[in-house]
Amino acid sequence: MATTTRNIENVGKTVETMTQTTQESTRIVTDYVVRAQELNTAFARRAFETWIDTSRRQAELGQTMAQRLFEKTEEQTDAVQALFGEWTDAYFFSTPFGYYREGLQDVSRIPTVTTRNGGLPIAGYDEMNVGEVSGKLDSLSDEELKRVRDYERRHKNRDTLIEQLDRKIKASS
Repeated sequence: MATTTRNIENVGKTVETMTQTTQESTRIVTDYVVRAQELNTAFARRAFETWIDTSRRQAELGQTMAQRLFEKTEEQTDAVQALFGEWTDAYFFSTPFGYYREGLQDVSRIPTVTTRNGGLPIAGYDEMNVGEVSGKLDSLSDEELKRVRDYERRHKNRDTLIEQLDRKIKASS
């Protein structure tokens, strides 16, 4: 019986040791999983923040490039217009073709074809508020007013501005 009791005690100690080592192993694995999850979460957060920052910087870079190209296009347009004006003054007005003067003046009133704002005669139109646009309308011809009105209807459709354009068009007719 003493052997049986000793065997039972040994089995009990063995079970107790196995239970303790299993609990410690479970804690080790749980600590690993928690720390790995913390690392993965920090990595994902940094990756997402980096992606957002890079996207923002790329958008800013694109805007800067577009603005610079727009400015260069305006410089080119101004240079061509100046050259054309000097050339016509030198050629036509110093010759017996003085009757071209009136025709050329009429041509100079035709708005230049540009790609900004759908070819509108008001530079930066899309960025302007109603008050800013209103301040530019007095210098426009009837045809230009109609183009601005049509563009406004298709894009921002601001009632007060459309009404003002309609009044100016009606008054000039």
